[in-house]
Amino acid sequence: MTPETTVVVDESIDMMRFRTANPPGDELALATWLAERASAMGMSAVVQDVSPGRANCIATVTFGPGPTIVFCTHLDVVPAMLEETWTPQVRDGRLYGRGACDAKGPLAAMLAACRRLIANPPTTGTLILAAVADEETDATGALRLVHDFDADAVIIGEPTSNQPVLSSRGALRLAVDFTGLASHSSTPHRGRNAIHAAAKFIVEGERYHARLLEDGRWASHAATVVEGGTKLNMVPDRCRVLVDRRLAPDESLDAAEAEITQILDKLKAEDPDLSWAVSKAGVWLEPFTTPTSSRFASRVLHAVGAAVPGPPFPGGTDAPHFISRGIPAVILGPGDLEQAHADDEWVEIDQLAAAVDLYERCALALLGSTAESSRERDEILT
Repeated sequence: MTPETTVVVDESIDMMRFRTANPPGDELALATWLAERASAMGMSAVVQDVSPGRANCIATVTFGPGPTIVFCTHLDVVPAMLEETWTPQVRDGRLYGRGACDAKGPLAAMLAACRRLIANPPTTGTLILAAVADEETDATGALRLVHDFDADAVIIGEPTSNQPVLSSRGALRLAVDFTGLASHSSTPHRGRNAIHAAAKFIVEGERYHARLLEDGRWASHAATVVEGGTKLNMVPDRCRVLVDRRLAPDESLDAAEAEITQILDKLKAEDPDLSWAVSKAGVWLEPFTTPTSSRFASRVLHAVGAAVPGPPFPGGTDAPHFISRGIPAVILGPGDLEQAHADDEWVEIDQLAAAVDLYERCALALLGSTAESSRERDEILT
């Protein structure tokens, strides 16, 4: 490993040792550590409060007049089922452990790219490193960041095998609360079992998912959490089902929600006693596609030496929260999403090293023009 790559691996390991499993997150300590590291590099760093024990780190360096470019990734990680997942290990050219590719490895690579740009600064623009809380659940960190926030472009650090990704699936999360009638379990016919109602919905949801696949839509539907019943000898009068509907890049949240409503209406027609209420669960993400013909996309693709962008990102990211503010986004980072939430999560060290180059190139390409920056954002939205 080169000295720089050694630093990237060491800083990845340092950050991976902060147990920021979400829930509960507890990102404050890591945000503080990162702010101190960024300040030592010459950036102006602040720890932005999100909620008790949870925070973002926002570090800024201004090189001159011109556009504002953001490196953004997240501080939280998913929980680990095995204790050993919390112990970072380097072996066989890979870094193993929770957060290796999602997303503390990408964050370390972004930090290294900032270090390079400060050492050999461009003459225009402002660079922001934003490490946010709660990406894995409700995106409260990103939503706090983008409130009263402006920039010209954002590079989202997520595992894309270092391919620039300009489109992403969306996500619709719903809670469906079924209401029944409680009775003693020895006389279940006197009640209405809310779990049975939920089961019908879950089975119909499986059929719906199969139809999505048969139709060739790059979309999915899954029941992910079921909560119902209070006592072994009681017919339950309540059951909640959480569903996660992933949208293809060309779908809309309204259309996907309408399709789920149609499933419930069909069940109601079959069983008039069926009763439910639907509410929002978790964060909703609009799918997006950035036109490759846009100036932003062409600069990014040219900077990383890619003729075409990578395939649409299958998971959720914070990119839609920036796009909703009119800030174009590219998703780019080392590692493969297949490893992201696995017990043996890992990233190739060579990809970590390559990501530093790619982030630096993207920043230089996007910081390079003051005159075009104001039009660039307008163009990306047309």
